[in-house]
Amino acid sequence: ELEGEYPMSETTEELIVGLAKAGAILGTLVGGALMLRYGRRAALTWDGAFFVAGPLVMAAAPAPWALMLGRLICGIGVGVSAVVVPAYVGELAPCERRGALVSLYEVLLCVGMLSAAVVDAQLQGVEGGWRLMVGLPAAPALALLLGGAVLPESPRWLVMRGRMAEGLAVIEQLRAGRDAAAAAARAHGPDRSTAAVEDELMD
Repeated sequence: ELEGEYPMSETTEELIVGLAKAGAILGTLVGGALMLRYGRRAALTWDGAFFVAGPLVMAAAPAPWALMLGRLICGIGVGVSAVVVPAYVGELAPCERRGALVSLYEVLLCVGMLSAAVVDAQLQGVEGGWRLMVGLPAAPALALLLGGAVLPESPRWLVMRGRMAEGLAVIEQLRAGRDAAAAAARAHGPDRSTAAVEDELMD
């Protein structure tokens, strides 16, 4: 159906496929820079933005060049998530669950790919179905984009920035089950020693 709407050369098809891989390579660099400078939470928000923008660009594509652009943007999102998500999960998870949760991320990637294949199969033969196939991933990506407003920042990144009290507040909120208000109050109270924060981070 896509080829019927936009006759493409073999080179164009190769670019549409290959630019996602190129974007992923670029995304690993972008993701590392974002999470180091602006924090893991901000990097996840940017990742959501890439995953929302890419599918929408492809779904509205007026010509093959827009498909290439959308694939490149999605590829960047893939690269960013490959770097940021395992780091974020590992830095927030308790040490006894860290490996399992990071592995779960990999498992869910496979679940997502399988789900996409099932949905695409259902859209076969639907008029304009290819636009739905490439555009629908923007819906779950929107949750990632908006999730940055409620997700806690990585305590390790906070400590790296010298924000010891805030880092310890996040740890206490996650580990001890204290409510957010108490953790926030501690974050604005007297600073705890670097050693105390390091002990918590080394769990």
